[in-house]
Amino acid sequence: MDIEELLAQIRLPTDVVPLCLRGDLIAEWARLERDFRAANSTLDDEVTPAGVSTRAVAIARQMEGMRAEMQAATRLFSLQAVRRPEWGKLVKAHSKGPDEVDEDAFSVAIVAACCTDPVMTVAQAERLRDELTDGQWETLGKAVMALNRTSPGVPYSQAAAVQAVVGEA
Repeated sequence: MDIEELLAQIRLPTDVVPLCLRGDLIAEWARLERDFRAANSTLDDEVTPAGVSTRAVAIARQMEGMRAEMQAATRLFSLQAVRRPEWGKLVKAHSKGPDEVDEDAFSVAIVAACCTDPVMTVAQAERLRDELTDGQWETLGKAVMALNRTSPGVPYSQAAAVQAVVGEA
């Protein structure tokens, strides 16, 4: 294989990051979870024929409804690494001096450059950063950095390999 054939095979790493945009539901979920544990550990109220607290069952149903609501409010951010020249341009554009980068401005620029769905400008990425929590933004930023700063190897799953062999037998 010559270098031109090899170069034609290169594909940049990609990832998908789910972010729940309804952070206000987290506290309610935590409250329901505490209530569920308490109801599930006591038999002070009525029980089902299976011996389970009816209050625990009602809370569990609320939790499942809330989980569905949170899943509906979860958006996927499709990301793709940038090539080295583009990475270098972004680093240079956000440099504060030798070996020092304005991390805040750089993170906005690199998220905008790597996000393929939804596509966004730097100004939109800045607005997104300002609306998200630090944790949500960090999740997105870490994924972008991992795409661009790590070298993906060939993954291996022993469980999947065993299952593939067992499934053939």
